[in-house]
Amino acid sequence: MEHRLWPRLYDLVVALGKTHRRGGNGYSDAAVVVVFLWAVLHDRPTTWALDRDNWPAAERWQWDRLPSDATMSRRLRTIGVLTLMEQVEAKVRDVFPRGLMKMIDAKPLPVGGATKDPDADCGRGASGKAVGYKIHVAWDANRVVDVWQLAPMSTNEKAVAPALIGRLEAFAYAVADNQYDGNRTFDLVAARGGQLIVCRRTKVPAGLGHRKQSPHRLRGLDLARNPLGCCGGPATSFGQDLLHGRDDVERCFAALGNFGGGLGPLPNWVRRPRRVARWVWGKLLIYHVRLAVKQRLVA
Repeated sequence: MEHRLWPRLYDLVVALGKTHRRGGNGYSDAAVVVVFLWAVLHDRPTTWALDRDNWPAAERWQWDRLPSDATMSRRLRTIGVLTLMEQVEAKVRDVFPRGLMKMIDAKPLPVGGATKDPDADCGRGASGKAVGYKIHVAWDANRVVDVWQLAPMSTNEKAVAPALIGRLEAFAYAVADNQYDGNRTFDLVAARGGQLIVCRRTKVPAGLGHRKQSPHRLRGLDLARNPLGCCGGPATSFGQDLLHGRDDVERCFAALGNFGGGLGPLPNWVRRPRRVARWVWGKLLIYHVRLAVKQRLVA
């Protein structure tokens, strides 16, 4: 698949990079992003991509000289390169149709317990306590990432919800697990024009206490309520159907990592938030381009 992915990644970055002024820099913004993506695609550190011997012979002609490691480190933090990365991400997302249902969940990105990364906190991982980061993702129903947010492993989902939900557009329903169950989260989704539906924390419906409840939360809980299904009967309500559809989110995260060049455990050279965010950005871009090729949405 690499020989089909790379030409599309390269052409996409170069085409959008033409809108950027080169200025007095020795390397264009597009060249910096291309070198970085070559390393991410092969699960290698950036320094690996700075060796011409690690490029195909057919592409070495364009690299009379490659940037230094210091140049790459500095340029990957500039406004021009960061803007180009956002443009590329948005361009690929626009290839796919947008559905009315969004699935919100988080994926842990653990690192070794002996890490010296001060930002890699201890929190709840996939099978217990872990140290590292989490990516909080709003998936479209067609298995495309709409928006995502990186946070330390210890950060609660409801704390990340404002930044994540605030960037969602044109949707009717958002489904999530009970970590997002809170009046404020329901109000945030409603402010974006949608309705949040979550699983209740208790299997048997309990009272709502004496606090004033958001009308959006009450409506969401009513949509998710299913007197037949809660006791082992069949799921019959519209809200329950949406919640069952959210089960696809696990397959979405699996598809994100189950191919060569996909998002797997963080390698030992990807530490600190800015490096982790760039790495995740590259992996998500590769995933989307691969998906577009498979669905024949690009030539």
